[in-house]
Amino acid sequence: MKVNNQGIKQIYQMDLEEARSTGRSRPSAEKSSASGLERKDQAELSESARLLAKALNEADSTPAARAEQVRQLKEQVEAGTYEIPYDELARRLLAHVRPGKEVES
Repeated sequence: MKVNNQGIKQIYQMDLEEARSTGRSRPSAEKSSASGLERKDQAELSESARLLAKALNEADSTPAARAEQVRQLKEQVEAGTYEIPYDELARRLLAHVRPGKEVES
């Protein structure tokens, strides 16, 4: 899910209008009857959500050269001419499974 500022601004504007019409002094701020302190909404992101957000950010900033490479590979796959580089695939898989260990070619 992508959260954008436009949606947040619209929600805030709606809350602000409701606050004005009902006489609340501040939108989205409620007072606890026991303590008289304002309660504010909070949200916490898990570590996996932070990593996902970072990955999505990086994907959005992918250079055009990468997009061109993807386009070319897609054309090769669709035409049936793409050849899987099995040696490179195996080397990268082993490097991922056994980090720090050199893999012979």
